[in-house]
Amino acid sequence: MKYNPIINGISESEDRQVENCETTIKHFINKILLVEGDAEFQNIHRLRPRVDSKPRNIIAKFTKYTDHEKVRTDAFEKLKGRHINSNIQPKSLHVGRSLHHRCRL
Repeated sequence: MKYNPIINGISESEDRQVENCETTIKHFINKILLVEGDAEFQNIHRLRPRVDSKPRNIIAKFTKYTDHEKVRTDAFEKLKGRHINSNIQPKSLHVGRSLHHRCRL
């Protein structure tokens, strides 16, 4: 997984076991970023709990690269000055993990 959006600042539901991350991300894309259409995802999940008790980040892997680019460009423009932020998963993180898994074998 590389170049996937990591979105932080989206509040979590009270019951973490019941939360549907796909519904949360689709709501974020349609209502906050105002992106038209229905994006398709391969995988969406929250990352591990944070030490500072802020909401856990959400990582999303889009099925189509065009959806990914549309959300990325709109997030850059529309999230300035908000408590919600969007970053891209760096390639180096992907390489580091793959090396770690090779060393463990």
